[in-house]
Amino acid sequence: MEHSCRIGSEETSPPYDGRPVELTATFLPGLAPFVRAELNEIGGVRGVRDLGQRSELSFGYRGPLRELFNLRTVLAPYRVLSFGVPRPRTLLASEHLQRIVDAVSTVQTLNPDLPPRSIRIDAAGSDSATYARIAAELENLTGLPRDQEEGNCHLRFRRSSAGGGWDVLVRLSTRPLSLREWRTGGYPGGLNATIAAAIVRMTRPSAHDHYLNLMCGSGTLLVERLLAAPVARAVGIDYSDAAIGAARTNLRAAGLGRTTQLLAADLRDADVLEPMAFNVVVSDPPWGDKHGSHRENRELYDMLLRRAATAAPPGATLVVITPEVRLMNGLLKATKEWKAEQHFQVDAKGHHPHIYAMRRVR
Repeated sequence: MEHSCRIGSEETSPPYDGRPVELTATFLPGLAPFVRAELNEIGGVRGVRDLGQRSELSFGYRGPLRELFNLRTVLAPYRVLSFGVPRPRTLLASEHLQRIVDAVSTVQTLNPDLPPRSIRIDAAGSDSATYARIAAELENLTGLPRDQEEGNCHLRFRRSSAGGGWDVLVRLSTRPLSLREWRTGGYPGGLNATIAAAIVRMTRPSAHDHYLNLMCGSGTLLVERLLAAPVARAVGIDYSDAAIGAARTNLRAAGLGRTTQLLAADLRDADVLEPMAFNVVVSDPPWGDKHGSHRENRELYDMLLRRAATAAPPGATLVVITPEVRLMNGLLKATKEWKAEQHFQVDAKGHHPHIYAMRRVR
């Protein structure tokens, strides 16, 4: 089949940064309220809506597409191309292929530092002859081969949510936004950055915050907080020298190397924390898989709540993420120092941790 499609031409490439376009944002299940709030803060975003997808929100957008790469709670933004066709095979028509090619051209423009190398197709029946033919035509037109393992130009094919047609979703970024460029310090069990960004939003960041990250690990909650807004003071504490080293590396990579005090210390030492010094405390304690054990967590989590109470005055905020739900619920019933104000589940890498937001009480 011969096609007249061209990639990147002035005649065929639509002005995505000028006209309203239809987009969808993917995220980890449980984070929808945070994603919706973040999208509504962006100028040019209109009509954020749920079309029945568990981990997606759709919206219209008029503005520079590159600005969407600054989203913190979103895994990735996708351009939505809707086709009134009965089956995927019909997308092989030149006018339909051209729209897909134009979207791939936009991906190339938006990612000069990490351009598309190959195409990955996600669809029901993606191994069929139809999708093999679509991939071959796209390779011919764009020069990008199909690579289902490493393809960084991600295309998703699915039935239109409106019915009666098909949508092609083209990821605007060549890597998920959750893969932060600053994450260069390796340490097992690092918290997903989009979850960390949601936790930061829960604390309602203020430039007057005195922010404490207990059991800080590789510093994800520190970096995300410091990137969100100025802070009066930020301190990270972990018993592991390796964790502190990774946190220092990540902070430096994010351009925040001199803004945080990092302490390698054991929380069993009662003198390690300044009393009543922090109005925001966050923690991603060991879950008992990569670090620690479920047996040890009973003592560890109890100590976490007590040490946080020492460091925080009445009215302070504490946010903890953990899959140890039964343990945390029991500790919160027993404590007189913390009152749970919000509690919900998120999904991450096969785990289903819960996030607890608490208020320090007298």
